[in-house]
Amino acid sequence: MPRNTQQRSASRNVPFPAFADAMFADDRRNWPGFVVERISQYCAAYFDEGQAAWSMPWRDGPMYQGWLKFMHFDKSPRMIGLRGIGEAAAALPAAAETAIAWALKELSVPFDLTDDYLFAALLSIGGWAGWARYLRWQAELKGETDQSLRDLLAIRVCWDAILHTSCVDIAARKQWHLMLHTQKNRAIEQPSEHVDAILQTALEIGYQRSLIKSLNASKSSNAVTERPVAQAAFCIDVRSEIIRRALETVAPGIQTLGFAGFFGVLMEYVPFAANMPKGHLPVIFNPPYRVCEDLSHASEDEKQRHAAKRQLRLRVATAWKSFKTSAVSTFTFVEATGLIYAPKLFGDSMGWTRTVPHPDERGLNSETKQRLRPRLIASGNGKSSTKSTGISETERAGVGEFILKNMGLTQTFARLILLAGHGSTTRSIIRRGLDSIAALAPGRREKPVPGLR
Repeated sequence: MPRNTQQRSASRNVPFPAFADAMFADDRRNWPGFVVERISQYCAAYFDEGQAAWSMPWRDGPMYQGWLKFMHFDKSPRMIGLRGIGEAAAALPAAAETAIAWALKELSVPFDLTDDYLFAALLSIGGWAGWARYLRWQAELKGETDQSLRDLLAIRVCWDAILHTSCVDIAARKQWHLMLHTQKNRAIEQPSEHVDAILQTALEIGYQRSLIKSLNASKSSNAVTERPVAQAAFCIDVRSEIIRRALETVAPGIQTLGFAGFFGVLMEYVPFAANMPKGHLPVIFNPPYRVCEDLSHASEDEKQRHAAKRQLRLRVATAWKSFKTSAVSTFTFVEATGLIYAPKLFGDSMGWTRTVPHPDERGLNSETKQRLRPRLIASGNGKSSTKSTGISETERAGVGEFILKNMGLTQTFARLILLAGHGSTTRSIIRRGLDSIAALAPGRREKPVPGLR
């Protein structure tokens, strides 16, 4: 267990401590980091979306119940000197709500500090808690529910309770009760913190009012009264900003606008022969439409044949990649076929070839790629799910109105209106993050929004 005495104080400077913090204050070993690391390992496997070569077998069930099974096989606590963790985990309640109640009782958390402790427990794993809350948000948009956040909270507090149960150090237990006593007195003896929070809120409200007033004044002064020669709407992105400013310089009579392109049509897009849709909208919205990629000028039999061919090619490519990256074939594969890849490595280095196919073109030949089109015609239920596909003719006018209003194009239209967008793909994860739009969710950055980009 690594020691980290220089970067952590006795209280770790946390608003509300956990029992792992009490253990750290006693022996200066990074128990809070260990707990977070073990929870993160489990969450990474449970929330995996296909990146792992071997998926965890309990992903289809509730998160908390899967963690109980995971703890039966996890030997990391024993490797750092913790004994009896597996047995303690096996004795935990089967239901997440019951487990939370048991943990609070085991830790002797006072009733009036329960909310603060549970909130601090989630903050200690804030990244995974945020992801679990996002899953609940997405489920709520569909009228459903998701209990991942509740289960994650149960896992976190149960870790504290297990450490408390298995801890034989009397000093650590005393330190924990001292921390609880300090937190209870803090709420009583420092009412000034509530006053500071009220004053901070008042300051922010005052700033909001002045900012809104300034924006309204700027909007009225910048209103266009004459009809421009042309109007060009660009994405609010640094790559488009260069083109936008250059156009304004050489053609002052052209009005340019900045617009978030993914606000065009709130929809999810299903690539040809795919089973899962990709959202083309901000993550806080639920897509009301589903648009499928289809093969133009083809019968149903021909579409099915091309879809089957693509799925077969993708399966073969996945199997070949798994073979190349597997542990048993790493050295033998390189030794047997390494020289064959020399021309490709040279071409990739010079930029003559692409290291891997475009994500949207994998498994497709050039003829099929040219014939792919988005199918906007409304139909019954799509093949990927029971959700209807396309946009009905009665709703298309409303969709167009939604786009124009959000772009600010409601009056003084030019004879020529240009909608400019962009897109990019890269093999570098770092570069992908720089080139992509931050408001889009992971996996939503490869294809522009049809109808706008």
